[in-house]
Amino acid sequence: MAYSISTNCIGCSLCKNNCVVYAVTGELREPHSINEKRCIECGVCARLCPTEAIVDSSGKTLKKIPKESWGCIAIDIDICSGCSICVESCRFGAIQISDPKFVHDIALFAQVPDNESCVVCGLCVKRCPLNAISIITSPIGENYK
Repeated sequence: MAYSISTNCIGCSLCKNNCVVYAVTGELREPHSINEKRCIECGVCARLCPTEAIVDSSGKTLKKIPKESWGCIAIDIDICSGCSICVESCRFGAIQISDPKFVHDIALFAQVPDNESCVVCGLCVKRCPLNAISIITSPIGENYK
């Protein structure tokens, strides 16, 4: 199933501009729609929608959530291999691979240097083959960067 957009849509394009899988279409100031084959139900569109026009697959209207309540991505650097799958998955470039600490350093890992660019869609979490990435809502622990 996928999310849909109700008649409350004002065409602000926040959902379209932030959809990580490009599932939302529509023109500015016109009602938008969600392609159900592309939607991964990450919730980014709902968290941003000023008119609460996003409806989940069970028909429930989803609420707008302030950015400071979204949580953030945490990467366990003891597990991460620095494979870059998460980097390639992130539409907004929020994840990058660490710089080597010395010549021939192979202990690289993914990191989120700027949480502001992350929309906490969870795509990196789903694609990480080592389960080194999670979404957290509490302060980041010492093993996380």
